[in-house]
Amino acid sequence: MPRGNPELRRQQRVLDTFMRRLLKAYPREVQGVILYGSLAHGLPGSQGAITLLVVSQSKDILTTALQEMAEEVDKGRRFRTMLVPLVLRPLEVRQGLLAGDPFLVAVFAQGRVLYDDGTLAGLRLAIGKPREAS
Repeated sequence: MPRGNPELRRQQRVLDTFMRRLLKAYPREVQGVILYGSLAHGLPGSQGAITLLVVSQSKDILTTALQEMAEEVDKGRRFRTMLVPLVLRPLEVRQGLLAGDPFLVAVFAQGRVLYDDGTLAGLRLAIGKPREAS
């Protein structure tokens, strides 16, 4: 857990809570999760934002479910944080990376992998980037 900055610690606790709930509720659907943005770099997110890329073949199911889960977690913290999960299918991510989509390239280059069932590592290999050390 980060030391020092209370806002950073608060956001990390919210992230930990969300990840536990996510993987407990959808263990088979979630294929990968990457934290991106300020918190991925050890800085508190602006306005409490915690931004996540969730990779799942079950995009249609997870998009609404994760928005509701995020709101529930945020509400429990009196909305001092704002979880922002973006759900994409592996094929969408692969196509975006191969096309050089600046957003996805930045997420994969600078984000922090929180969970990977092997899908994210496979996507890195498919686009010719070695897996980054954790």
